[in-house]
Amino acid sequence: MRVFMLLLAVLLSFNSTYGEEKESLTKIEDTLKIVIPKFKVYGGTLEEVFDVLKKASLKNDPNKKGLKINYKSDLPKDKKYSFDFEDIPLGQIVRYICLSAELEFKKGKSGIIISNK
Repeated sequence: MRVFMLLLAVLLSFNSTYGEEKESLTKIEDTLKIVIPKFKVYGGTLEEVFDVLKKASLKNDPNKKGLKINYKSDLPKDKKYSFDFEDIPLGQIVRYICLSAELEFKKGKSGIIISNK
């Protein structure tokens, strides 16, 4: 009987943790679907580009939470970037920025994680 109760407790705790992680990823996926009406940056560093992106995500998020961006490595500082998008989902903007800067991103528990390829 004790073994059964222990096994049940382990399974219940695993399922609740799994559900929370799945819920977090769903929220991030929903955030990445937010359409940004206008996103314009001319001659900005990647840090500046991502700052503009964070502000645009916060402004257009109905939940007013925006997109959290974490960096796994340092961003290059010697190159300038220009982007001009209209009516594009946030996730696509992140994808285009990462492609042009030869970076990659993945979904984390509380936002996205940007890293070198």
